[in-house]
Amino acid sequence: VSQSRYAAPAKGTGNSRFDGKVSLDAAQIAPGQFELRDFTRPTLPQTLTGEMGNAVYDLENQVFTDKLFAGRSYVDSDNTWGDGQNYVNNDTQSTNGQTAAVDVAYGIQSAWDYYKAVHGRDGFDGKGTATFANVHYGLNVANAFWFDACNCMGFGDDAADKPTDTTLDTVAHEFSHGFCYHSANLVYQDEMGGLNEANSDIMGTMVEFWTRGGKKGSTIPDVAPRADWEMFKDAGEPARFMYKPSLDDKSLEWGYPHAFFWGRYSLDAWSPDMRYVDVHFNSGPMNRAFYFLSCGATTDGVTSAPEYLPKGMKGIGNTNAARLWYGAMTKYMTPMSLYVDARAAMLRVASEMNEFEPYQGRHITRKDALEAVQNAFPGINVGISADKQRTDSQAPVVNSLEIIGSTGEITLKVNARDNRQITLIEFYVDDLMIGVGKRCSTDCYSLKYNSSSLSNGTHSIMAKAYDAVGNISYTDMQEFEVLNSSCELLHNNGFENGNLWWMYSYPEITTSDKAFEGQHFITLGGFGHETNFETNQFTDYVAQGFFFPKDTASAKLTLWASVTTKEAPGVGAVDAATVMIANQRGQALQILGQISNEDANKGWN
Repeated sequence: VSQSRYAAPAKGTGNSRFDGKVSLDAAQIAPGQFELRDFTRPTLPQTLTGEMGNAVYDLENQVFTDKLFAGRSYVDSDNTWGDGQNYVNNDTQSTNGQTAAVDVAYGIQSAWDYYKAVHGRDGFDGKGTATFANVHYGLNVANAFWFDACNCMGFGDDAADKPTDTTLDTVAHEFSHGFCYHSANLVYQDEMGGLNEANSDIMGTMVEFWTRGGKKGSTIPDVAPRADWEMFKDAGEPARFMYKPSLDDKSLEWGYPHAFFWGRYSLDAWSPDMRYVDVHFNSGPMNRAFYFLSCGATTDGVTSAPEYLPKGMKGIGNTNAARLWYGAMTKYMTPMSLYVDARAAMLRVASEMNEFEPYQGRHITRKDALEAVQNAFPGINVGISADKQRTDSQAPVVNSLEIIGSTGEITLKVNARDNRQITLIEFYVDDLMIGVGKRCSTDCYSLKYNSSSLSNGTHSIMAKAYDAVGNISYTDMQEFEVLNSSCELLHNNGFENGNLWWMYSYPEITTSDKAFEGQHFITLGGFGHETNFETNQFTDYVAQGFFFPKDTASAKLTLWASVTTKEAPGVGAVDAATVMIANQRGQALQILGQISNEDANKGWN
């Protein structure tokens, strides 16, 4: 049992690197002995350690390898922490080494208080569960992390001549990954991953404005000292510019999948191909839409979008914009939400809100909020502006489908056009949506589909087209034949296309000549999705959803497995993998089988 369980809250003083002298909630664990742990905010123990209180630990330049863990406690004799200087030596427990911990402790307190004051939320999960952070993560690590598996964070030191990655908006950004995980839980890839990253940028920025504006109740100042729309600026060059993301001039990672070529900058606007962009770059459009929603858009300069909003738009202020985003994340957005879904969710929240804060002397009404959302998203090429929306009732024009092939991978094509803009094409087989079309020419949209997921015989297909306003058109239902020799339900079942189609926690998909077929296999273990701090167990998962074809009488799933292990013989099944059919919540419906270290060295079975 840790002595911290018997500690008493004690107000301390921190000399931070980025916010000067700050008040810290610490804990007195013995006469003349204090620990950097906040008992005053959380009400439930930490997930991994079982300890009460939000704690900051020293990882002493270690990294996580086979498991997650909390580092060494910070203990001090006078409850005055840090020297306010950047970390410059190798003693992470020194007063200078404490400074990064001060910044992180202050950031966690500020983020916790922001969510409570502005949104009425008790911590990252709304339940008051404690978190912890490890500072001095690794050597020269220029990054910070949130780990879903332990509801905890890690912060690197960067190079010796650079500031640590512990700015206020950095800490609030990571804390807000926890908020996302316990609300919309946006999948960390494609458009969903961009929205996940944007959520952390948005909320991290709002925490900065609220904290540096004096932490005054439930409203967020629109102007505050050293608060801005440039992410992580306190540590040097901004990493992201929310008002115009392309100013970052950073490389883009494109590819499908794991094949990259290099571009120039983050995206300012949505495009159909942005799902192939790294999540830190395709977050740009949502960041920009939120800036427009809060501050408005000008008609020229870096805060304008002349291609989409030539007349600019009026904003509704930080408080109103933040409440709309929070409502969307907690009520209507889901793990698979796209940009168009974020727009719909925010419109729905705006239509439900009754109270709004004034902005720049202007009384804000529900109509103002709705029009601001209707304008902010067109500013990033999602939907059309409010004035156009009131006059457009013309649905898209769609032509009949073209179906190429009857075995294996088939291609579906449809021509569609609109007086404003086509925003989405969905393809349906047997009344089930199978995918979203990708532009193949000016008015052409196509989708490649593995027909082996269907039973042989006749099937129905149609396409559904959406315009920027929400007008919808359908193609006529058509029939087509599938003539496969077998029926495969899983896509990319050998991992030959990397993680495409698969949902996963932290497994590694890699190549090896050990694979049963092809070159890819998956490694499960360490950094799991679920953690039991009492038994020190970690669970990873990899999963894929699929539909049984119509009139399926039976189905067979086959997993080929070959196990190698470093465990000693006779220790029992300490490392095990379970194959199961589960529902969408991950709850097991049927256990199909299990393999463990006891099955090692038996070859492929």
